[in-house]
Amino acid sequence: MMKQLYHAENRLFIQKGRGMQETLAQIIADGQTAGEMVRDMPAEKITEYLFIAARGVTYDWTGACMMGVMIWKRQ
Repeated sequence: MMKQLYHAENRLFIQKGRGMQETLAQIIADGQTAGEMVRDMPAEKITEYLFIAARGVTYDWTGACMMGVMIWKRQ
C-alpha cells in the first residue's frame, strides 16, 4: 500500500486545485469571515498545512499497518 500512495507520479496530496482542497479552503475562508478561525494566515496556506498533516498521518498509519502484518505473519 505504501508504494501505491508514495511514489513520484502520485499527486493526490500535492496537486493544487483538487476538489477536496478547494472545498476545505472555502470552509476555512467562511470560518475566517465569520470570526471563527484565525485570520493571520490565508485559507489556502491553512489548507496546505492540513494536507501536509494528512499525508503524514496516512504515511504513519500505512507503516503501522504494514508492521502489524509483518508481526502477525511471524507468529
